[in-house]
Parts: sequence; C-alpha cells; structure tokens
Amino acid sequence: GIYFVEFGAAPRASSVLYDRANSSISMVKPREIDWNAALEGAKVFHVSGITPALSKSAADVTFEAIRAAKRKGAMVSYDLNYRAKLWTEEEAQKCQEPMMEFVDILISTEEDTNRVFKITAPTYQEVARKLAERFKFKVVAITLRETPSVWKNTWTAIAYADGKIYSDKTYEVEIVDRI
Repeated sequence: GIYFVEFGAAPRASSVLYDRANSSISMVKPREIDWNAALEGAKVFHVSGITPALSKSAADVTFEAIRAAKRKGAMVSYDLNYRAKLWTEEEAQKCQEPMMEFVDILISTEEDTNRVFKITAPTYQEVARKLAERFKFKVVAITLRETPSVWKNTWTAIAYADGKIYSDKTYEVEIVDRI
C-alpha cells in the first residue's frame, strides 16, 4: 500500500491520503504465515495499530501473530498508532482492546489513548499509570510531540514501568523528511 503526503505550512497542517486497499498486508489471511518459523528466536515482537485497521483479515492476522509471539515466549510491543482515516474510534477499540491482554509494552500518545480506550487524566504520567493498571502492561511509553511549525518539532517521551515514571529530555528537531 501507499499513501500520499501533502506537507502543510503554518497555520495549515499536513494532509495524508491513504491508498492501502488491496495491498498485500490488507489481504493477508489467517494461517497464511507460519508464525512458529517467523518468530523463531524472537525476543520481542512489535506491531503497529495501523495493521489491524487495514482490513478484517489483517486484524485477525495481527491477533494471531500476537498470540503466537506469546506462545513462543516473546514479549509483545504494540504501538497504538490510531489513524482516523482508516477506522473509527469505536472500531479501533472493539478490535484492539482484546489484543491488549497479550501486550507487554504499549507505545501511545495521550490523544490516541483517549480516542481508543477512553482513558484521560490531568497528566501524561497519570495516563500511563491508568493504562498499565487497566491492561497489566509491563511498560507504557507515552510519546510527546509539539509542533510549533511543520518543519520544527519538539519530541520527548515518558515511560511507566514497575510503578515508576522515567522521563527523557526534550529534543528540538528540524524535520528534513517526516516520512
């Protein structure tokens, strides 16, 4: 699949057009991938929340892969990565919430957490704690980005693990090519 990006300029944001219909990943079918072989020796399996948004079969295969990774003893890392142009908040929640039982590490934003799981709090740290408590994640990472302009951003993240918050410094980034 492909997608097209039209970069914005303040005050207009960039715009994305997805063309993922009939892509190979959107047409993948359950039991088509030998997960035992694919995950041999894997310590961590990572997948994006965009994959199950592409089609019902891609969602089924994502769930299949996550369960297989757990059976193989791998940790599962999941980037919620909600995209409103691919599915509704309700569809995302219905599909992804059952997967969270198998996820060890969740990567998200405060906004995506609210949109998909309806979890809000006054601080990012509290959002991370609520996610960990609700879904029993070992680690929750919340990415934080401010976009003063299309070409200049500030990025940082926090992580919640074992009841503690871990913070990083904030990086000022000049965007050369966002993609």
